Amino acid sequence: MYWFKFRGPAHYPDPRVQRKFEVIWLKSCGLSHREIAAAAGVQPRTVQRILNEYVARGIESLKENRYTGRPSELNQLAASLKAYFEKHPPSTVKEAQHLIEQQTGIRREETQVREFLVRIGMKCRRMGVVPGKLNEEQQAEQRRFLDEELNPRLDAAEKGTRKICLLTPATLSTVPSSA
Repeated sequence: MYWFKFRGPAHYPDPRVQRKFEVIWLKSCGLSHREIAAAAGVQPRTVQRILNEYVARGIESLKENRYTGRPSELNQLAASLKAYFEKHPPSTVKEAQHLIEQQTGIRREETQVREFLVRIGMKCRRMGVVPGKLNEEQQAEQRRFLDEELNPRLDAAEKGTRKICLLTPATLSTVPSSA
């Protein structure tokens, strides 16, 4: 039994392609298909398939990684899950994981759920600090500001009679000082 991994002149960064090179190298060392399969960590049928490909198309064909993976079962349900999440957005990936399992009966790990959410066009939202509660006087002042100052200005901007400049910490750093 051979217990090693070949990392010689034929090293290739893709592990699937590297495994194909290992199979060819082990065959050139005179090992049987069963020994090659055990050493490379593949099935004997895979050894035969790699050798057939090498004989038919040469070493360059071994560099191609045609592995596409198995399509996720969630892909078939993507439209309905996206519609559900648009109406009931999850606040965490763990919550989305639970909702997906509840809606479909399919359980996936958090990483797979996160990748699925990105595939259907959802993004993680950063959460800010929730401000403390306002007393009644502060609430009244806030309502007055909204009703008398902010909303009229926003209405004027929608009509095109006023322009609004949004100042954020990023834009404040680019505003020239008046001094």
